[in-house]
Amino acid sequence: MKYWQSIIQNLVKKIKPLTISVKLIFLYLFLVLIGLTFVLVVGIFFLLQDLPSLMQLKHYHPPLVSIVLDRNGDRVGEFFRERRVLTSYEDFPDALVKAFVSAEDGAFFKHKGLHYQAIFRAFLTNLKKGRKVQGGSTITQQVARSVLLSSEKTYRRKLKEAILALRIEKALSKEEILYLYLNQIYLGHGVYGVGMAAKVYFRKEVQDLKLAECAILAGLPKAPSRFSPIQNPSRARSRQLYVLKRMVEESYISEIEAEKAIAENIKVYFREETQKLAPFYIETLRQLLNKKIGEEELLTEGLRIHSSMDYPLQALAQKHLKKGLKILDKRQGFRGPLKHLANATEIADFFKKEEKKLKQKTHRFLFIGPNFSESTVDSKDTHLSFTVGDETYGVVRLVSDENKSTLVEMPFKQFGILPLENMKWAREPNPKISSKYAFLLKPSLALKEGDLIQVKIKKLKYSSTDLKLPSEIPMPEADLLELSLDQEPLVEGAVLVMDQKSEDIVALVGGYDFNRSQFNRVYQATRQTGSVFKPIVYLAALDKGFTPADLIIDAPVVYAKEEAEEQVIEVDQEKELLEEADNVDKKWKPFNYSRRFSGDILFRNALIRSMNVPTVKVIEKIGIEWVKSYARRLGLFHPLNPDYTLALGSSSITLYEMTKAFSIIGRLGKIIHPRLLKSVDLGDRHLLKSISLDARFTKQLQKIEQELIEKREIALKEESTTSTPPFFFGDPDQIISPSSAFIMTTLLSAAIKEPGGTAYRARSLNQAAAGKTGTTNGYYDAWFIGYTPDLIVGVWVGFDNEQSLGIGETGSKAALPIWLEFMKEAYAMRTKESEEKLLSTDFKVPEGIVFTNIDNETGALVTSESKKVVSQAFVEGTQPKPLDQKLNTKEDQNFFRKDLSEY
Repeated sequence: MKYWQSIIQNLVKKIKPLTISVKLIFLYLFLVLIGLTFVLVVGIFFLLQDLPSLMQLKHYHPPLVSIVLDRNGDRVGEFFRERRVLTSYEDFPDALVKAFVSAEDGAFFKHKGLHYQAIFRAFLTNLKKGRKVQGGSTITQQVARSVLLSSEKTYRRKLKEAILALRIEKALSKEEILYLYLNQIYLGHGVYGVGMAAKVYFRKEVQDLKLAECAILAGLPKAPSRFSPIQNPSRARSRQLYVLKRMVEESYISEIEAEKAIAENIKVYFREETQKLAPFYIETLRQLLNKKIGEEELLTEGLRIHSSMDYPLQALAQKHLKKGLKILDKRQGFRGPLKHLANATEIADFFKKEEKKLKQKTHRFLFIGPNFSESTVDSKDTHLSFTVGDETYGVVRLVSDENKSTLVEMPFKQFGILPLENMKWAREPNPKISSKYAFLLKPSLALKEGDLIQVKIKKLKYSSTDLKLPSEIPMPEADLLELSLDQEPLVEGAVLVMDQKSEDIVALVGGYDFNRSQFNRVYQATRQTGSVFKPIVYLAALDKGFTPADLIIDAPVVYAKEEAEEQVIEVDQEKELLEEADNVDKKWKPFNYSRRFSGDILFRNALIRSMNVPTVKVIEKIGIEWVKSYARRLGLFHPLNPDYTLALGSSSITLYEMTKAFSIIGRLGKIIHPRLLKSVDLGDRHLLKSISLDARFTKQLQKIEQELIEKREIALKEESTTSTPPFFFGDPDQIISPSSAFIMTTLLSAAIKEPGGTAYRARSLNQAAAGKTGTTNGYYDAWFIGYTPDLIVGVWVGFDNEQSLGIGETGSKAALPIWLEFMKEAYAMRTKESEEKLLSTDFKVPEGIVFTNIDNETGALVTSESKKVVSQAFVEGTQPKPLDQKLNTKEDQNFFRKDLSEY
């Protein structure tokens, strides 16, 4: 007994200190727990102080897309930071709401902001996998994160998110939470919210979405790029099936409804880049709107911008500028293949990449459904088929000088024949030799096997079968295409189109390709105008007392250089100009394009035929300052040369200024304020009214206006108009005399209608039209500006680095065809649509104008001896009198037609 007592006593002695240790441990743990709780409470307290206010949700205003509409109400552009349109909850289809809830948060209508089971399940799954593979966030948490918080991955942010989710559930209804979520969510390709997603992917309003389409959208939030129906249609299909399955599990739809949706082929569109529709016009608008309303408002407020653009005409202008520049470029010669592919591997790699790019570029939509395959595009189960007019790249597989043809392989294993006839233009470039006299004699001089070239489909079937394919190239099953050799031009150009009645800028194209160069040659490039400036000289002369029937001597004339130097000094030009003048010939002798002289020539014919020497005689007679004042009044604000070369277009001016000046002539002297924008609206409010492109040049135009005011005051004091053209005080918008403007229009019309006119090519338009060509020395610049009673179109063509376009590349040859093709199609299009706004038959005749038949050689009234008779407009009282005697004998006139430069 004592033995057991001793054992117990010893055991108690050992346990007693151990018990004290356990108590201490529990005490320590308790204190730590208290400390942690205190830290947690304090942390939560400060975290709560740092939480954003829920008022942001009550006044939800996310960044919205501002849309640009043309004057017909069609969408032509967008400005945005996030591509989103705000959609009300009532517009969400029931199927769309249920699809997103099923895919993202099945217990959404049951929980109070946090789904604890989902969080625990996600924790176990991620712990098991060793990485994050599943999330437990509810839709409410996603709203808290995307609207109120950032996307940083920290525990602090997650804790904030959870607290805010609980608060949101108390403050908002489930419908309000879904409204925020479905408008805020990112759905790929720069698209935010289901409203914009419906437009982009399906070209529909959100309320018109079908169940199968809703399921595709609901599958995107998990990974917008991975499940994109555009980039990864097969994954998008599998995700769609998952969403439909979840909807059945949540009892939102029946299995029959799901099967019906699964069996449906859904058309998914590739994203349409509206900025690519009219890039130069849209960029010009953006720059002006940034100054007027601010970049932030433009990119976030969801504005409706009503532009003056007429998109069908804008598309025509872009089309015909590109076409005209390509034709011109071919006249300059072939710059060689794009590259040489040395072996079969390089060729195969090229075609693989090119075929992928072509699918993305040319296909408008694809189908996602039971019959889906990667090649199911535009309702076709085959590869892309080329059509007439398509441009693509090809590899030369065989060059045959014997058959005068070249075999070219193109993407999708299609082959075509490039006959010599369709590549004769591919001579070696030489601007000093006209394309009329230089062409390719055999294909091997330009191409060899393995060359990568650009081609255009001319016909879908090559008629000849003489060409024998090499044994290593199997005969293709499809017909051989007929091709023509093509290349991207280096030459640039610009087109400006304005409505003469509404003053709208309906089309603006600043260059060949906006992606290649954003420099806008309509109003940023100053180029020598050449003969397109001459109408301003002759118009100024009309208001100085000249009439269309006056005779001007077209004979050689030489001007001393010293005279020009004195005038340069008077306008304080820089010293360098004077030093340069000392190094050149001291004499200047203008000559005509033909290098011949006509003797006496009528004022009208000198302009119609664009004669240089008579034009210089005119400016010599009326004075340089008179012409400069006239040019300033017409809106030309760039510096004007202060010598006689001004008459021949030596000054550098923008296409915008010159087109405006011609527009004023066509509008019977009325000023024009070319309008880019009609209004900017935000809901029911008008934020901004009309904007003219003149807004870019406010300072320059204000300076001109001040100059004109000062000259007008001087003229009033002196009671004389000898130094400046007359003003018309009755109407401040009347810039020049209506009668003078109309007479100039008749002369520019004659340049189109009468043989010998420099714009005679334009007669095939078969519309009332007036216009003038322009060509500068060395063929550096080519111009044509022409107008009808309804439209005015200015065209400029040239190189940015100011090099020659090539011998013979005049305004009539290089620029006028672009104008003519545009006008023909514009009038044909409007006639077909039975619209009257482009169908005016003739120019309006102002009061005080009479028409008189005159002898086109002498300018006198018609007699029985007259050989050439024309009807010419005159200001009443200035029409010619009968001619009493001949002015010159035939021998005298032949003498004056000679170039006396050798004498």
